[in-house]
Amino acid sequence: MLMIRKGYYSVELADGCVWGLEACAGTEDWVDNLAAVLGLTVMEAGMPGCLLSFRRRPARSRPGLNGPVPFGPTRFGDSPGVGWRRYLLPDIVMWENPATRHTICLLPETGTLEEELEQMRRVLLPLYWEALRRGGLPLHAALAETGGRGVILAGRSGAGKSTCCRRLEPPWMAQSDDLVLVVRDEAGRFLAHPLPTWSAVRKGIRERPWNINRPIPLEGIFFLEQAAEDGLEPLGGASATLRIRQSALQVLGSLGPCIESERDVRANATLFENAADLAASLPSCILRVSLTGRFWEKIEEALEKGDSPLFQACPVASRASAGSASCRASASAAASPRTITAGATSGRPSGSAKRRAHRAFSPG
Repeated sequence: MLMIRKGYYSVELADGCVWGLEACAGTEDWVDNLAAVLGLTVMEAGMPGCLLSFRRRPARSRPGLNGPVPFGPTRFGDSPGVGWRRYLLPDIVMWENPATRHTICLLPETGTLEEELEQMRRVLLPLYWEALRRGGLPLHAALAETGGRGVILAGRSGAGKSTCCRRLEPPWMAQSDDLVLVVRDEAGRFLAHPLPTWSAVRKGIRERPWNINRPIPLEGIFFLEQAAEDGLEPLGGASATLRIRQSALQVLGSLGPCIESERDVRANATLFENAADLAASLPSCILRVSLTGRFWEKIEEALEKGDSPLFQACPVASRASAGSASCRASASAAASPRTITAGATSGRPSGSAKRRAHRAFSPG
């Protein structure tokens, strides 16, 4: 007979990673609310590959003065103080054990609804780190789907992602309009998991949860621009790489300047490589959107021409390996001085590399 535990949920990503979300004493309601937003079901049995545990810390204690990891039984044993690294987020302390893939999040004892929703947004960071390690990346973007085919609609704040999602007509459906976690499966395909629009959660205007456990295969990336008429402009691999990288940095930077500088450098180089792989694997376009046009028909047109000269600027998935190398080389040459290249990841980073890493992962 399977044991079903309240406050214990699973996040199953298409890259093969299964996360367990574990509520320890005092966090059950908080974790249940997070699971409801993400559309999760109670984990029935089995051992997840990664574990995210939640505990409470004294309300008046500051994150930087919190002491060691709380001792007590965990699924990995009774001595969690060995091999752990600490990362500081606003109001949250995270302890990570890379060897066991276990992260403990220490939450304040009390908080307003606004503060708790912000904590929920931030505690997804370990999922982003692991996805980066496996070839994926989070994006500040919308996810639209038709017939099991997904496309990314990316753009700066105010570019029209939410508006475009509201305007879509069947059979198109918007699965998320602000955040997407892109992962890569064992076959090398990119799939997208929808993530919550936290402003909508705060306002209570979402009628159904975001189903993070339902990945959608990706077939294209479209960068939105407002225009008088709908239109498409194919992007080369270097340009697409830089735009994808910037979209991911917007997500990571919004979580706060909290991460160890050395890890920032490694993650920034990995992020750049993953962005180049994504740009080389999927057709990318600038999608010009008018106020009254049927822009989704332009998307359909682009998907139908996926193997045509319209997208020859950056190779399609069958040539992704060679294409990603080309995208990386071109994007590296075009990147600003803030870009941290893979060469900066060996040994301890220099002071200038640390400063660049901090700037790259800071909001802006």
